[in-house]
Amino acid sequence: MKCPGPEPSSVGDAGPRLPVLHVDEQRVVIHKPSGLHTHPSALSPREDSAARWLGQQLEGAVHPVHRLDRGASGLLLFARDPRSAQILSQAFRQRQVHKVYLALVRGWLEADEGVVDRPLKDGDPASLQPREQEALTRWRVLARVEAPFCAGRGAHAFPTTRLSLVECRPESGRMHQIRRHMNGLGHPLLGDGEHGDRHLNRVLARELGLERLALVCTQLAFPALETLDALHLETGLDPDLCRVLERLGMDNPTAHVRTPSLFHGVVKDPRHGWRERRARLDKREERLATRAPAAAGGRALQGWDGDAAPCPLCGQEALPFHEDKSARWLGCQHCGLVHRAREQWPTPDEAALRLARHRNSAVDEGYRRWLRPFAQALVKRLPQGSAGLDVGSGPAPVLAQLVEDAGLRCAHWDPLFSPQPRQAPVTGWTFVTMSEVFEHLSAPLDELRRWRDALAPGGWLVVGTGLFDEDESFPSWWYARDATHLVFARPRSFAWLATQLEMELEQEGRLMLLHKGGRP
Repeated sequence: MKCPGPEPSSVGDAGPRLPVLHVDEQRVVIHKPSGLHTHPSALSPREDSAARWLGQQLEGAVHPVHRLDRGASGLLLFARDPRSAQILSQAFRQRQVHKVYLALVRGWLEADEGVVDRPLKDGDPASLQPREQEALTRWRVLARVEAPFCAGRGAHAFPTTRLSLVECRPESGRMHQIRRHMNGLGHPLLGDGEHGDRHLNRVLARELGLERLALVCTQLAFPALETLDALHLETGLDPDLCRVLERLGMDNPTAHVRTPSLFHGVVKDPRHGWRERRARLDKREERLATRAPAAAGGRALQGWDGDAAPCPLCGQEALPFHEDKSARWLGCQHCGLVHRAREQWPTPDEAALRLARHRNSAVDEGYRRWLRPFAQALVKRLPQGSAGLDVGSGPAPVLAQLVEDAGLRCAHWDPLFSPQPRQAPVTGWTFVTMSEVFEHLSAPLDELRRWRDALAPGGWLVVGTGLFDEDESFPSWWYARDATHLVFARPRSFAWLATQLEMELEQEGRLMLLHKGGRP
């Protein structure tokens, strides 16, 4: 049965309307728009989800039984009661559900069809020891096109760009399975910022207006399951992807199916689209064109009454870097550090009041997942039972608990929240961790030197902080909006620090790992 479904219905002003393609007493199928979570996420607690909005729309709870990536769109199934959820979830686990996806990928696949049978590690970033699970995806090329624009760089800067439209039929349901399998073949999905080609994505946004993941679930089919009737649903491509295919000269394989009307306002805030972002940067470049640039530390700003000031890290001259309604920042030409103007630094009492409002809970799985890379980095470098200290642990010592769970011993101390505030703990640690502490330091070099001295020979100082390396991104950088953040480092700021501390520097994502010489 092909069912374009009724137009979505509204429930007053309870929430946006989702396109419902099938609804009965036990299940409901919608066409999820790109940009909307399937269910509430611990990693994005402030963002809404299809489960929440659909529950408001139907005036009753719904139960997700599978998921679509936030950037993907298409058919998404929910159960309307716990028993149906159990039946449907078991059908997915036993591979009784037939799923078909359409994806746009980079390049031309050599064959017209094939199978990827490659186990995938558990995609949960919170797992310290990811497990490999069997995963199988069947694929078939529907169309190939050679687009008349260049998306390569260097030796790969060909005058045209090859793209393919692929039908994918996953027989298992691993996290990001299609995206990871196609990337493993050397043909990443377009618009995939995690497993794909980010440079190509920027070119496609400019040339084709593609600002989303090019992946749609177009078919779902269920056999008869206990009290549930068999069901086969099909949907069309979203209008934005239809326009992309039209611009590429590709036929739409779902043209025979009516695409439901998608509500507006969910996919992206229009102020955050690629074109609008590019236009804002172009205007900023025009404004800055008449201003004298500073050296490598940043751009000098004219019209700012503030003068140059000493850098809090290296002591060299820092020039005006950026100014907006909220604050003024200076950039150091020598070490690259950017710092908030000193007259705008909060007092210790103001900072303590602000930090006390942070809701870093030990039961927040999103926060625990954010901190687990510290434990992962340490267990690779230190023997079990090594003793260390978490500095700036806050009111809830979550990081210390995670490190303990990984087989290391970890004390914790915070100058504001520890029982004996502002007293330095003992020395001789094999590691010291500092998560989201560096940006609050008024004298970063002195503070890091203090903790280097607290390390035993061969110990590790692990600093987790937000880094930036492009001046153009600073005005919209969320990290600089926190009034208690005083300093912001570039990667080269830590390279300078490592030289001053006489330590070896390694980087793993947002973690800067400084190794103290000597034998433990």
